[in-house]
Amino acid sequence: MVTQPGRRAAAALAASWLAVIALATLWPAETTVTLPASCVFCGQFGGVDFALNVVLFVPLGLALRWLLGSWRTSVLVGAATTLVIETLQWRLIPGRDASLGDLLANTLGTMLGAWLATEGLRWIASTGTAARRLTVAWGLLTTATIPASAVLLRPSATRWPQWVQWTPQRPNMGVFSGQLQDVELNGVPIHARDILPPVRSLDSASRGVTVRATMSGVTRATQRRAYIVRMANGDEEGFALEQRRDAVVFRANLLAARLKLHTIAVELPHAFPIAPDGSDGEPSVVRLEGRSNPAVVTVSSESPGHTTSVALRRTVGLGWAMFIPWNFTLGPTWWPANAVWLAALMFPVAFFAGRTAHRTPDERGRGFTWWPLAMVLATIAVVPATTGLSMPTVGEWIGVLLGITAGLLPARLTTSAARR
Repeated sequence: MVTQPGRRAAAALAASWLAVIALATLWPAETTVTLPASCVFCGQFGGVDFALNVVLFVPLGLALRWLLGSWRTSVLVGAATTLVIETLQWRLIPGRDASLGDLLANTLGTMLGAWLATEGLRWIASTGTAARRLTVAWGLLTTATIPASAVLLRPSATRWPQWVQWTPQRPNMGVFSGQLQDVELNGVPIHARDILPPVRSLDSASRGVTVRATMSGVTRATQRRAYIVRMANGDEEGFALEQRRDAVVFRANLLAARLKLHTIAVELPHAFPIAPDGSDGEPSVVRLEGRSNPAVVTVSSESPGHTTSVALRRTVGLGWAMFIPWNFTLGPTWWPANAVWLAALMFPVAFFAGRTAHRTPDERGRGFTWWPLAMVLATIAVVPATTGLSMPTVGEWIGVLLGITAGLLPARLTTSAARR
């Protein structure tokens, strides 16, 4: 039987996790944007921030419930803690904003953790009929999560008109040193200060976005990222090509942006020949292309004697990337993270399926419940064909199998120990 930790262990967990929360929330930040205190999903990635704030306070809710014993008291302490944090952010911490969204998310995370402190232990020890119900519930939840992720990862048209920006200068960003000559969006030329309607932001035939930019002159490496060309308004971004050192980064609007989740950004290293600092160098013409369609994101660079490209397959394994809170770039070498994400999705379904084989003498059951696992596996295989995404890679399928194995193994071990 699984038992909850003692008060001393719970107190240690609460203290250590409060230190983690303080480090994550009370550290000064560099920002020039002030957000209203009444907002819930604040800023461009407000959905990401809200989700991460919920997750951040779940361990604190666990520890408080084990320490204090009362669900209501644990929630009140968690709410008081986040109120203190928001007050400090409002008055004392540079670059931090207090908001209603943070208060709600942190309190919700505490509530969830305090509930899981007791209910989660019952789940871990579930057998027979109870385990079967949990297997079905997690199977349905995972089955719904996979197609939802696939839809959110698809390229999407913007909702409002967008302004075209050639080499715009922004605070805390570098300045692109090359000379932009022409830009095409989905095969049609666009110019600086054009205002494009939403219908122009997505190609109706490919259901994707293709940006081509031609530049000339000497390009120097930047210490900070610098925009080359961008299409955006105050609320959303249609696409962006950026320089980061000697690399180019491309991203385009996804349906996930409507929930203020992160879009996929792909980096192509050594995208153009870079002149050393202080050197005049030799002017050259560089042609960049960023292409985002439901199956793949590609970035390529072509100049005299220099051609390079990178392709990122858009699979359901990329679901984790929508919740990254930083300006993060991806490439083909990030497939292990996709495998870990899929393994994490499979683990609870496999664990509770394994627990269905563990029954007490007075329980009646039908043995191992396998069909929710089969349903999830079928969903992973079928969703790419229906949404246009790429099929999972071999590495991602290995992650799926590892998640199933990791879930079945502890259930099998506890079942074997109980029968001795």
